[in-house]
Amino acid sequence: MPIFGTKRKRKLQAAHALYIAALDRTLHPVFYAAWGVPDDFTGRFDVLCLHAALLWRHLKEQQGRAGKRPAQDLFDVMFREMEQTLRQRGVGDLSVPKHMKRMMRGFRGRALALDSALCASESNPERLQKILVRNLFRGKNPGAGALEKACEYVNLCDRKTVLNLDGTSVFPEIEEDGQKEKRIPAAKARMVA
Repeated sequence: MPIFGTKRKRKLQAAHALYIAALDRTLHPVFYAAWGVPDDFTGRFDVLCLHAALLWRHLKEQQGRAGKRPAQDLFDVMFREMEQTLRQRGVGDLSVPKHMKRMMRGFRGRALALDSALCASESNPERLQKILVRNLFRGKNPGAGALEKACEYVNLCDRKTVLNLDGTSVFPEIEEDGQKEKRIPAAKARMVA
């Protein structure tokens, strides 16, 4: 006999698994060592936002109306985890809501900008470059090679990310100096109750 809420719990587990997939990819050193994204809390948040926004876009685009709830679940799980991270970093209880509000607004703006840039990327590739410079490289042009690789990677992720509502997600491999990475991050995580 099913227990009340089991279906909802599975959906939250799937959203958590998608978040973990984005988080796993955030830890890849190519973003920081080769492309020049600042390797600090804000830089890692920017890379996490990029990957979560790609997943969010896929959920809403590929799943249509049925993907709206999983996209919201991904957002909720991500920011529940971000709140815990802020608290672990020693941000005071009275300051956490202010930081969360700013981070949520930042994610939403990045996700909407990335979505519009990817919709127009074939006709206007400079738009994606501008968005990546602003949101990933903090307004500083990282150099043509790094920016070009970042744009290629984002377009590749937009085309090739495998996304299933059962909680599996695999981002495409990252090529670094002509070599593909050895591991392919995949997540199949359980929420800790």
